[in-house]
This record gives sequence, structure tokens and C-alpha cells, in this order.
Amino acid sequence: MLASVAEFAKPDYGVDVFKLESPVNADAVPGVGQDGWERTQKAFDEMSRLAGRPWVMLSAGAGKSEFRNILTHVYRAGASGYLAGRAIWLDACAHFPDWTRMRDALATDSVAYMQDLNALTDREAAPWFSHELFAGKGDRFSPSDQSFRYVYGDFGS
Repeated sequence: MLASVAEFAKPDYGVDVFKLESPVNADAVPGVGQDGWERTQKAFDEMSRLAGRPWVMLSAGAGKSEFRNILTHVYRAGASGYLAGRAIWLDACAHFPDWTRMRDALATDSVAYMQDLNALTDREAAPWFSHELFAGKGDRFSPSDQSFRYVYGDFGS
């Protein structure tokens, strides 16, 4: 896993933002402050170092508590956010084919979980535009219209 991050961080690939999976099995990740967390943190720190650019964590099918534990590590390592699907909606789908219960679970449990993840992200994630890769220019698009995409990534000018 870490070897693939190192490979795709090479300039040849032109990666701007990584979407990464946990380098540690989700069910083996203690939350920050729990027994053994420092050892786990080292794996996330190394992944961030190898990426060398902003990155977000994929839920990759982790359960709710496991994914939240993972996020406590990734934000300490410098991640800018998360991308999640199943971690948010899978429990609600356990009510299938009862569409009403599924909809209710999505509107309550799933929304509450996502609000918790978003609050954690707001408190602890590193804004992508503050990453050292952008040399202080990541929060400004120049030119400020949609043509910026033609020069995006050319931070030397």
C-alpha cells in the first residue's frame, strides 16, 4: 500500500490530491489516545509523507466506529478530509426492503454520523490549500475565472 503511494506521488503522474485507503486494517485501528495508537499513527504519518500533497481518506467499507477511529489518525497526519459511502449509508440498508425504515435511518442515524464526521473534519483536518506543495498559493486561483484550470498546478509562475 505505501509503495503505491510513493509510486503515484512521482511527478510523472500529475496527482493533485490523493484518495487513500487506510494502511492498517480498519478493525485494527485504535482511536487516538487508545492503547497502541502511537504505533498506528506512524503508518498514517508515513503515508502522508510519501504522498507529499493533499489527501483525503476513503472509508473503504469500514464500519462507522472504525472509520471514525481512522479519521482521528489521518487528521493528525495531515489529511484534508474524507470520502465515504458505505460507512454512512450501509446500516440504513440493513432495513431493506422496508423503504420507510431505510429512509428514516438515512435521515436520522446516517445524517447524525455524517454531522459528527464533518465536525471532526472541521476541527482537525488540514485545509488542502495550506499544504506546503502549494507554496502559499493554493487558496487563490489565478486567473480567477474558469480558465484557471489551464494553468492549475503551475505554482512556479
